[in-house]
Amino acid sequence: MSLRDRNLILERDRSYSFGHGVGQKLTRLATYLALHEGDAFDRSRRERLSSRLLGELEQAWLDAPDNLAAATDPAYWNIERLLEKTTTWEGERLALRKPKIIINSRVTQPGNLSVSWQPADERDFPRFRDYTPGWGRPVNEIMFVREYETAARLHPHGQYMSDWEAAMCSFLVETCNEAVAEIVGIARRHCEVEVDLQVDLELNEDGYVTGYHHSNAAHREKQRLAPYVEQRNELENLYGISLIEIVSVADAYSRQAVQYPLIARTLQHYFGMKQVGDAKQFRIALKAMRDLLGKLKHDVPTMTLSEEQKSFPRQLTPNSTTRPSDGLMPQPEKEPAAVPAAPMDSSTPVTQETRPGIEQLSYPRHVYQATPEELGPLGVISTMEMIERINEKMRREGRHPISVADFPVNKKLFDRMRIRFEKLGLARQPSTDV
Repeated sequence: MSLRDRNLILERDRSYSFGHGVGQKLTRLATYLALHEGDAFDRSRRERLSSRLLGELEQAWLDAPDNLAAATDPAYWNIERLLEKTTTWEGERLALRKPKIIINSRVTQPGNLSVSWQPADERDFPRFRDYTPGWGRPVNEIMFVREYETAARLHPHGQYMSDWEAAMCSFLVETCNEAVAEIVGIARRHCEVEVDLQVDLELNEDGYVTGYHHSNAAHREKQRLAPYVEQRNELENLYGISLIEIVSVADAYSRQAVQYPLIARTLQHYFGMKQVGDAKQFRIALKAMRDLLGKLKHDVPTMTLSEEQKSFPRQLTPNSTTRPSDGLMPQPEKEPAAVPAAPMDSSTPVTQETRPGIEQLSYPRHVYQATPEELGPLGVISTMEMIERINEKMRREGRHPISVADFPVNKKLFDRMRIRFEKLGLARQPSTDV
């Protein structure tokens, strides 16, 4: 290696790499230090910090597999408790689930890095003991690296040692954290792993390690969700009500086969949502709200609409016999032999009840999504309601319901069914009251 190669560490040249795996890096780092560090001892005849830290990391990496075996070796597991029944193509069988462990890494009071594990449920590891013998390290410790804190606090420019030595120590500290991450990856092959306490490095603008801090899983999750929480707050300020309420109300009306533009108007008139943009884009905005609530792990409750709330979209329909401010739903004329039809959902197959002389029908899942302008003159809020009312009248008169071939799956069949709806006298006439 040339002299310029020695300066690549100091210049943080990312094109220069010691390898990808921790084992490969340690081998090449040892060769690199032997070539460029010169004398391994300083003027006081003490081994240099970079050499000491590399030796500690090499020893810790060699000991890690044996120390981790107490968690990953099935000989230490409670096999009877981990066996679970699972269903396969060949029937029910017993399968072995992975036990869950928690891995913590921390810097001890003397400044050493310690990585340890513990079971999430001690019943999965009957031989586990969390204790420290008087002659050694804790039995559940995976890695132990001395002088980690001393190396992590160093950085070039202004320290008592050379810039190259401080930069080399910074690189070794990063390799220590990479070793911890690789150990977690190895453990995940055998166990379900949760990383709770960990050591996060602090870097300056030049990319050197200048310090560290501890963080736990709850703190990291809060930091991860912070941008989504901010986005949620901005949207709630924009719409005037909570996103959970918007999605819950929209889902409830969607189950009633109400069109999305009409749902948006209902939310604006009756639930206090501010009018934002075009109502036709509400469906796209609603999908983004669901995705955001999913990232925040918020459960959207299922809303049950009251009879008055069910009437809200009808009051907003053009040519309705009542105004939205009336708060009342126009009631059809009562007929003594009328049998209320079960509510229909466009997302499931529509099935007609079997009655004397009438065959049982199963309509297609897809139905033409009519606009409020098309439905307004008819006095209905959805295509399925129009079908319901036609079939109800047919049943009362002992006639056959709408056939599968006539079911309105497109605009042409919808226009044909609309004419039939009007000829049957089911369309509500606009109010003539002054």
